Amino acid sequence: MTYASLLALLAALAFTLPLIAQLAGLAGAPRHVSIGVTLLLTAAGFLWVLLTRSKEGPSDEQMAQQKLDQISEQRHIRPHDPQAFFVNGEFQGDLLRKHGRNAEALAAIETYRLLAPLSEQEQQQLSRVSEQLRRELNVSSINEEA
Repeated sequence: MTYASLLALLAALAFTLPLIAQLAGLAGAPRHVSIGVTLLLTAAGFLWVLLTRSKEGPSDEQMAQQKLDQISEQRHIRPHDPQAFFVNGEFQGDLLRKHGRNAEALAAIETYRLLAPLSEQEQQQLSRVSEQLRRELNVSSINEEA
């Protein structure tokens, strides 16, 4: 149960339970019956919240993987289209890099550089990112050998 759903349930109970107890008293039910009905409704409310709560959405890792899968499909369909490297404005190389997949990120960036008509500034920026990834990959391969 999330904190918000628990607060919502408690707020609803705080307003409705006194009303239910008063209605039971007006109907002539003994006090212990009205308390029992109140407790039963409270338990039913908690059970309802537990059974109907929505599951958490996909994690960031799952969302990134879905985007990467979509990009892979786009690139398979349109292998020479630079726009196939993007989904919802996110670049394949950036997604791979954010999730520690530097070798794949470097390959995506280099392929994109070959296909896309880029300005000199964009070429330099991608070149810097490529160099940084190469250095990181060399450092990690040296550490793995040691």
